Amino acid sequence: MTSSTASTFAQLLVAVPVLAAVVSLILARSAPGASRAVSAVTAVLGFLVSVGLLVNVPAEGFAAATTVGPLQVGELKVPLELLVDRPFAVVALAVAFVVACIQLYSVWYMATDPRGAVFQAIVSMFGAAMLLVVLSGDLLLTLIGWEVMGWGSYLLIGHHTFRRSARRAAMKAFLLTRFADIGFVLGIVALAAQTGTTRLAVIFEHFGEGAAAPTAALVLMLIGIAGKSGLIPFHDWLPDAMEGPTPASALIHGATMVAAGTVVVGRLFPLYAESTDARLVLAVLAAATTVYTAVMAFTQNDVKKLLAYSTMSQVALMLGALAAAPAEEHGAAGLDHLVSHAVFKALLFLGAGWLAAIGGGTAFALLRGRMKGWGVLPVSFGLGLAALAGIPPTIGFVSKDGVVAAAREGTTTGAHIVLYATYLTVFLTAMYATRAYLVLVSGDPEEPDHHDDSHTPPPTGSSYTLVAGVIGTLGLLSLVGGAAFLVQGAHIDPTVAAVSVGIALLGVLVSWALSRRPGGDPATVLSESWARATQVNLGTDRVYAGFAAGVVALARVVVRLDNAVVDALPRGLASGATATGGAADRAHRGVPSTGLLAVLSGGLIVLVLGVALWR
Repeated sequence: MTSSTASTFAQLLVAVPVLAAVVSLILARSAPGASRAVSAVTAVLGFLVSVGLLVNVPAEGFAAATTVGPLQVGELKVPLELLVDRPFAVVALAVAFVVACIQLYSVWYMATDPRGAVFQAIVSMFGAAMLLVVLSGDLLLTLIGWEVMGWGSYLLIGHHTFRRSARRAAMKAFLLTRFADIGFVLGIVALAAQTGTTRLAVIFEHFGEGAAAPTAALVLMLIGIAGKSGLIPFHDWLPDAMEGPTPASALIHGATMVAAGTVVVGRLFPLYAESTDARLVLAVLAAATTVYTAVMAFTQNDVKKLLAYSTMSQVALMLGALAAAPAEEHGAAGLDHLVSHAVFKALLFLGAGWLAAIGGGTAFALLRGRMKGWGVLPVSFGLGLAALAGIPPTIGFVSKDGVVAAAREGTTTGAHIVLYATYLTVFLTAMYATRAYLVLVSGDPEEPDHHDDSHTPPPTGSSYTLVAGVIGTLGLLSLVGGAAFLVQGAHIDPTVAAVSVGIALLGVLVSWALSRRPGGDPATVLSESWARATQVNLGTDRVYAGFAAGVVALARVVVRLDNAVVDALPRGLASGATATGGAADRAHRGVPSTGLLAVLSGGLIVLVLGVALWR
């Protein structure tokens, strides 16, 4: 059990899904069955490797592992190394586990999709990119994993290329996150330029020796993190990302992509802990996002859209914990909630895919009462919603208690902002989680005009066993997984827990009371017009369109100014020179002048005399 063994496991954990993606893509056309088997089997193997990593990682300190480096770029040192410690080994375990669940689930869900093998290969690539971010000890490796996830999200969200809505959603996700990533890249460049290396250990040492915390660089990186995490003002792409197949939604919203920002802030926590201004920016963004998206989730008429807004709210809670926690807490609460969220959100999305296959879509109108009578599904889905709401003894209760405790222990202005936003979010989350469960287990569904997931029939036989096994395992972990945090050293503050649970139960009670009124759906009982407005994210698309139109109009003005002012001087000089040359040409008589003839004649005479008189 040495650090060298942990280093080997870290290398394998990234290498296995990369090789799986390459092999699966090669086989996808000629042998799609074999391609999908490779994706599923290697995902399970990757999970086993992550267990080996956690077992062998040092209890204290770090284990480093080389990749293809080091590189020397001028004076910049780029070691391209992996860095793993126990908290991030736990995160890697969660990522690998969720990817394995999604690959196994996809064996059923994508069975009749002609491009299912390609989809699963991209899932392998996506998982490898996230694991690279989790285990990276080098800013350049972090950036590589970060960008590969951006490209992967485009491919996964737009998988159904025959649908215009899917193509549009993929392009929106790509453009918004790429725009935000400008700040991320500039922040990395600033850190590397100031320290002369991309190695995180050296960067921490440099700024730990009295150098000023690089607030500008950290804030720039927060722009990219806000884009990937769906924080305001980059929040609109995540609900539209539901156009991708359900396993893609579970992957992007569970333990990858949107959680990558939390991983980066957690990894750079020693720097953020010393930058009050950067943490205040993060606190404000996280607090605003977690409340706003929780409000939006409550009124959604589609279960996947509700879960999408829920993801943004929960990711904002993770980042809020990192913004508020005292420096000595090392960001543990945020990372714990990331792991917890990975489990119960993967469960909820995969459960939503099962419901979609039953009801012909993901609209609540189609799914009323559909969850009854499907064995493990209603129990597991209910446990996932309870974990989302933070109801004891679920995994969400333990991790959310840690978030509240971290905010309470913080002494900064940002910590106070996060604390109040968290309490309000606990109430709202309990409301929309209760509403979702009540709608899904009661009432009579509408019959669909068409099946959004018509290529996926409900599971039967061996496929039912597989899907039920995945859903049941995630449900069990949602119930008892909190014990793992307690074993790892987390503790529950009785006062914090009592307040949080009391607020959550109040949200449950309010939602239940609203459901007893005529109409039955708490969202429409409150305000039908508000519920309609939230289906289009309160017109955020129009804001984006207006911003784009403004940019285009400004560009046109710049072009006109460039033509009329900037280019006017050289054009004027050129015209003046042309006019002067033309006037001189017209003034010239076209015959040699007398003086020129005299000079030429004199030269010729001198030449002749010189030759004749030469002795």
